[in-house]
Amino acid sequence: MSRAIISNIFRDLAVVLAGFVLALAIGAAGNVFRSEPVPFPYRAREARLLASIPGAVKEPRVVTLRDAEEAWRKRSAIFIDAREPDFFEEGHIPGAINVPLSQLAHPAGLPENKAAALIVYCSGGDCEDSRILAKALSAAGYESLSVLAGGWDEWTAAGLPK
Repeated sequence: MSRAIISNIFRDLAVVLAGFVLALAIGAAGNVFRSEPVPFPYRAREARLLASIPGAVKEPRVVTLRDAEEAWRKRSAIFIDAREPDFFEEGHIPGAINVPLSQLAHPAGLPENKAAALIVYCSGGDCEDSRILAKALSAAGYESLSVLAGGWDEWTAAGLPK
């Protein structure tokens, strides 16, 4: 190989490396101005939310639709809807309090009694917001937390009040 070819290869590699470093610097600078910057190293949304709340985090108990309905009818639990306000306004379990994850830093309407029985739900299916919210409430000192795994979808599919 001639010296000119080797020189061109190293020059091209230097240009690619400089472009990579420049792109990385632009990305890192842009990250600083995001409302929710991506941490280095990356942490999942759940981990970031729970890290912002001091205290022990317990895995919430899962309740069946039958248990949730009974608690609702007896008024023995407070229902917490973890869905965003637009979905809550379209329909929710009667008497439920709306505490979406997007407002977790400043939740409104939560009971002062940390021993009150709470059943947290979201849309159901693959929605993890209810479990994440229940863990956050556990970390905030709430003692009796459950999650309705089937959530709003299961509640409405069963024809229960809304």
